[in-house]
Amino acid sequence: MSQISNDFDSKESNLAKDQNVSQLKSSKDFDLSTKDVDLEYKFRQTDPQSHDSKHQGPTHIVGYVPVFLHESDLRLGNKLNSYYLGVNISQTPSPLPRQEADSIPFSSKSVADLLHHFSINPNSPQAKQAKKTLQICEEPLAKGEHRVCATSLESMHDFVSSIFGPKANLQVVATTIHNREIHSPAVQSYTVKGIIFRSTTPSLVACHALPYPYTLYYCHEVIKAKVFKVMLKGEDGNKVDAAVVCHLDTSHWDPNDEAFKVLKNKSGEPVCHLLPENNLVWLSTPV
Repeated sequence: MSQISNDFDSKESNLAKDQNVSQLKSSKDFDLSTKDVDLEYKFRQTDPQSHDSKHQGPTHIVGYVPVFLHESDLRLGNKLNSYYLGVNISQTPSPLPRQEADSIPFSSKSVADLLHHFSINPNSPQAKQAKKTLQICEEPLAKGEHRVCATSLESMHDFVSSIFGPKANLQVVATTIHNREIHSPAVQSYTVKGIIFRSTTPSLVACHALPYPYTLYYCHEVIKAKVFKVMLKGEDGNKVDAAVVCHLDTSHWDPNDEAFKVLKNKSGEPVCHLLPENNLVWLSTPV
């Protein structure tokens, strides 16, 4: 876990180090899929009027298929089936400075300009991903919902500060891959080896990396949640410290959300899910 200092330059530097963004490239060949796993959006068109009453669960929010679980699944020695939670660093785009990011139109109406700016073929899979990301970012807010698509690290920090306050003591929880040199299978069984960190919080901010020509995070506030960092060991020996978020109150979710079907839960019951390493969970902790 990374303590975030009061100096934003340090915040950005530490965050970049944690997420290996110093190794990332700004590329027209961006691809956020993990090794051997197709992580295309489970994107679905929704009736805009439905946003007045129901939020979408993580199946809708993030650019990957979540691994859902119960909190009781995090017990020592339990086995979890999960896809590989690492990302291909060489194929992940770089973050842009705020000034440069703000100069690029961020709108479905201007997608042609975006593709031209990054020399992306309009008929390519990358163009399709970028269009889907813009569609998600442009969806209307549900009543009481707080979210933003952050096009820079600075804008992400601004959103987090708007939720917790400018003087909050911030902490980041993210998944860590320890044995990147091990070529893990796409899906395998992981054994829970311990709990590194746990926290129950009235509010957190989750930021999910979405496919785009440069680093872009879909950040949203989560009310009433638990956060864990769990030591996992794969059958191949790969060690992962996985970030887990448990949504304690899902009564405002779409009752047909995939999570309820997978976990055999009813609307309102807790839902937990693992997060890939390119996702961030922000917490406000006591000084």
